[in-house]
Amino acid sequence: MAKVRTGQAIGGNDRSVGIFDCGKVTIVNGAQTVGTIGRTLTEENNAAFLQARIIEVSDPESSLGKQITRASNTQNKIDARNFVALDPEQERIRTELLIEKVVYEYREGEPLESTVDGFDFIEAVTTLACASGEMSFVALSKGYVGGLYADITTTPYKALFNPSTSSRLLWSLVKLSRRIDQAVRVKADSSPIQRGIVVHGNRFVMHCAFREIRKSSDLAANNSIKDEIIDAAVVRILAGVGKIVDHDYADAYLAPLFKNVKKCTDIRSKFEQA
Repeated sequence: MAKVRTGQAIGGNDRSVGIFDCGKVTIVNGAQTVGTIGRTLTEENNAAFLQARIIEVSDPESSLGKQITRASNTQNKIDARNFVALDPEQERIRTELLIEKVVYEYREGEPLESTVDGFDFIEAVTTLACASGEMSFVALSKGYVGGLYADITTTPYKALFNPSTSSRLLWSLVKLSRRIDQAVRVKADSSPIQRGIVVHGNRFVMHCAFREIRKSSDLAANNSIKDEIIDAAVVRILAGVGKIVDHDYADAYLAPLFKNVKKCTDIRSKFEQA
């Protein structure tokens, strides 16, 4: 795909051959072709003929480019995760975090060297879903995380990643989510019902923990939030949710229970009103 600036026909009115000046060229689904070109150019005989199709996309904000990428791929499987890399918000977040010496990897297939000073897209989207007020996002983060970014042009993806998404807040939330997870894992040896909640309702618990901690602390300032605040929130949530599940959903299987938006909303409402 490219922005075609000028075109000049060769041979008068014959339009079968021409010279074109193309800018901002991007290769769509051409990994194997590019690899072959690279190997050819390293050999002594670097003369090669390449047949290519150029499609003009004049408006960079148009969805045409993404549609072409999806439709033209007939050889390899391409899923929603591949299109996340096309969202400029992802590169903005990555660039802003680099200034803070934090590595954010949103491209699929690019391994994260260390989680001490970095995180990847899956951890980011899961954290944002749990920190949101939408129970449907929380349920997706547990049952089908891919549903959070199945379509990068609409909700829920756009609700989580947009121009107002703060990179610094995101990093703080990720670090806080890790601390919440650690506090929850410590409780894995508690009562049988709480152990079940730890396994099957960990995203729901994290969601509730964000809401509890927010009452007394700034979620954007993870380093200033004491462990005691996190531990107290987790203990209260596991105890309270455990009682509600035992009383109202005693016959329910916990795995599907914490993927059910309506039931999770009911449990959260009863817990916060207790």
